[in-house]
Amino acid sequence: MEFHPSVQKSRYEIQSSQSLEEQAAQIPNPVINSRYVKGEDAGQVNSELEANIQFKLELGGKRNARINKAKSILASTNLSLKERQVQVKLETITALYRLKQLKQETKMVNQTLQAYRQVIKKLRNIPTLNSEQEASLTLFEVALEETKVLQSELFQEEKKLEHFFSCGHRKLTG
Repeated sequence: MEFHPSVQKSRYEIQSSQSLEEQAAQIPNPVINSRYVKGEDAGQVNSELEANIQFKLELGGKRNARINKAKSILASTNLSLKERQVQVKLETITALYRLKQLKQETKMVNQTLQAYRQVIKKLRNIPTLNSEQEASLTLFEVALEETKVLQSELFQEEKKLEHFFSCGHRKLTG
């Protein structure tokens, strides 16, 4: 579960939120501006240097409000992580149950296919079929083909679930 992509994404969001809190606690840096002007006026060389320093005075608890906002974002991302972990657990449990059901369904479908094939084989071994037997043979052949389609659908669903487990629950090796 810890290696599921959505859980890892939530962990990265938590790391980002933690850095927001650290950033919010810092005092803004002052800004320094300078300007240098040089020119001639009536044959005299004049030069002027001007320097400004600006810094923010945070009054009225603005810094604490910024810190509290960052803390609430962090708490929200922690809750989001827990929610995603619960979702992944639920998806995993549901997928495991469905995989178990698919195994049982596949076993029953294989038994059904075998039974249809036996009936079709017995009907084909009859030298001359009456109209009821021909209709029965046709129905069993249609049922056989429909059951093959169902078998294929079950196979595809099983492959999807195998992909779910291989992508979302693989441990990283290294």
